[in-house]
Amino acid sequence: LSVTPLQVAQAYAAIGNGGKMIAPTFVKGQRNEAHQVMDPVVANEVLRMMETVTLPGGTATQARVLGYRVAGKTGTSRKASAGGYSRRYVAFFAGLVPASNPRFSMVVVINDPAPELAYVGGLVSAPVFHNVMDGALRLMDVAPDDLDAWLAAQAAADAKRHPKTAAATTQVAGAAIAAPTAITPAKTGAL
Repeated sequence: LSVTPLQVAQAYAAIGNGGKMIAPTFVKGQRNEAHQVMDPVVANEVLRMMETVTLPGGTATQARVLGYRVAGKTGTSRKASAGGYSRRYVAFFAGLVPASNPRFSMVVVINDPAPELAYVGGLVSAPVFHNVMDGALRLMDVAPDDLDAWLAAQAAADAKRHPKTAAATTQVAGAAIAAPTAITPAKTGAL
């Protein structure tokens, strides 16, 4: 099986787009036609399963981006050599963000990571995904879809900065978390 990172990113984008595949383009303003390649129900189920990879206990917790739900998949493979496999690796992470309404699909492939440090996709490639997507989401002004996590992190940071007012900050943050909010960015049909 041989596939390019762009092909994997396109397949993940189709999952995030409700099973509709759109050919990637590098021409600004060009829109390609979407083709239904997967049942939307199946695409949403796969997306939900991929989101568990970045949750606590998953293999790619380092791919998480504060304030955003991330869906993805890690991969690690040993390189083939004469007569079997070598002790050389390829570390992989592919993901979508924000998981509730994906805007970006990205694949990170690290060839020959240092095995004495780490060589699995969740430890090598996932942090790269995190760093790039953290910046891209801010740069493109994509609304957060996990406000609870963002508010909790803000409350914790405030508690560290102002320990005397930590109780009040936590109460205010708790009230804000409990308040019903619905943020649903407009779906553009393109990832």
